[in-house]
Amino acid sequence: MTEFFEPSPPRPRERQESPSWLASARGAIPGVAAIETILARTDAVGVSVASALVYPNGLEFEVVVVAEDEWTKLDPFFSRPDEDEEGVILPSLLRIGVEYADGRKAMNTGERWASWLDEEEDNPAPPDPILLGRSGGGGGGHWAYRFWLWPLPPPGPMYLVCEWPDADIPLTRREVDGKSIIETGARAQTLFESAE
Repeated sequence: MTEFFEPSPPRPRERQESPSWLASARGAIPGVAAIETILARTDAVGVSVASALVYPNGLEFEVVVVAEDEWTKLDPFFSRPDEDEEGVILPSLLRIGVEYADGRKAMNTGERWASWLDEEEDNPAPPDPILLGRSGGGGGGHWAYRFWLWPLPPPGPMYLVCEWPDADIPLTRREVDGKSIIETGARAQTLFESAE
């Protein structure tokens, strides 16, 4: 295990309706930020992010993986340990993370926000950012998976981070301009307020 990625804590047994920080703002049309970066590559595998849909309260981005024929049986986003291996991050999992200019981080391996949900409380926003897998899939050497990131980053550089031991990808950081993400979020438009 490296100094960046952490395993998930135990999850609560029951959950209430999702709080607003777990999803894009309802009734909002996002702005689009070009990221266009290759996070990592080897002779056999490439990991990239093309763009982000930026909402007033967070953003969604899609990670795309392409691979040579010999890697087509992998599923980089769905490698999970068995129940008896709690606290283990398998080397077959593509680890994705984000680090803000202020040092806060979020990752797909350590859903620290899950422990913040409390069925007795109103689910106030957690102190740290969250990175939540939304949807995706693939096969045959091409996969795409969408992530939700909350909140928008503070001004300054934002780093996209990845690591994939089974694909010989070491811990790698790529800088993204946090200011441009914030400006794109300001261009998002709310078409209607959701009924509570």
